[in-house]
Amino acid sequence: MLFLLLARLGVIHFDVDVAGESTGPFAQKGLRRKWPLDADKLRGQIHGCIMATGGQSKSDLGEATVPAEGWAVFCHEGGREKDTLKEIRKVFKLQSSRREELDCFEKKTNLAWNEDSVRKRKARIRNSDAYSQWSMVLWYTPKVLVPDMIPEKKRSVYAGYNTGDVVGWVSALPASALWTAPTREEKEKVLGDYKLTLTASETRAAELEKAEDSTESIFSGARLPQQFYEDLAKSHNVAALINLTAAQGELEQAMLDLRIPTLSFGCSEKHITALEERLSNYVLEKFSEVGHPFYREEASKTLGKQETQNESGGGNPPKKPKTPKNPPKNPKKSGTKRKKEGSEEESGHESESKGSSESKKNKKKDKKTSSKKKKEEKSEDAASNESPW
Repeated sequence: MLFLLLARLGVIHFDVDVAGESTGPFAQKGLRRKWPLDADKLRGQIHGCIMATGGQSKSDLGEATVPAEGWAVFCHEGGREKDTLKEIRKVFKLQSSRREELDCFEKKTNLAWNEDSVRKRKARIRNSDAYSQWSMVLWYTPKVLVPDMIPEKKRSVYAGYNTGDVVGWVSALPASALWTAPTREEKEKVLGDYKLTLTASETRAAELEKAEDSTESIFSGARLPQQFYEDLAKSHNVAALINLTAAQGELEQAMLDLRIPTLSFGCSEKHITALEERLSNYVLEKFSEVGHPFYREEASKTLGKQETQNESGGGNPPKKPKTPKNPPKNPKKSGTKRKKEGSEEESGHESESKGSSESKKNKKKDKKTSSKKKKEEKSEDAASNESPW
């Protein structure tokens, strides 16, 4: 029992929906149809990770169909292709095997999606196909996942326990949170070899390429939010993770918050660079967020100073208004002295009025700078969901 309480799990993550280009919000209708990731490439990636984590090869072809001790393979399948589920299951049995049983244990979990979030994404897709409110998560393990590998545990975000076979309701990523590319050419640079081939006629493809409204989302099938991955890691005692389908960084951000070491693979050099930039900005933002594990008081102060310097244009801080000189304390009784004293008092009053007017002007400037700050913060929030290129 003590062993189970201390048990930790390593996870190999594979999301079919973001394994290359797919249809979804902002995607062009009927232009690309064939899935770029074939069965052999899928087998090679998962078998390679299993062997790298200590799994044993079961044949001369280097087939590792059973995850290593303490490791599990997580696959998310959203009904993208009809034969996808069959191809995933083939990975966990030898090619020469004729029996239907797998070489390892399999657990199926259904994800129930919030209908409002699905409908909002559907409104951005240019077709009339019916939408679905469910997708499937497949676990492949050397033993029964719960309770042989990890103990039964309550979920932290969603209702239920890790022994259940339904998770809900999950809110899908909104269409506004998807990375977009200004042109098809830029999108292909990010996707690399994971782009879909152009299967429409050459004339139709040329028309779509030259269209003014050619903006497309790069990972159109990205749906799983950061909140889902946080719940997954906490409820399954995840200690390390290998992500074979790094898309926009939702999984990586969740693992950063929980201090879980993660190895992620991108589609291209441009994709990896953009992902690094997003994660770096995410960590900097959390430095100044009170209550976050990354919060550092000194870092938040320095970041605040940099922001104020950038807003004021850099250089020295503005000078303080001059304070009026005080009149002499012990004036003499002569009439001429008293007249001078009166004139000095009047000049003192005038300087005080000037100082008060200057302070009012400074207050107005402060109000203007604060309003500018609010506007810039709003613009930064709006730009946080935009693509990093």
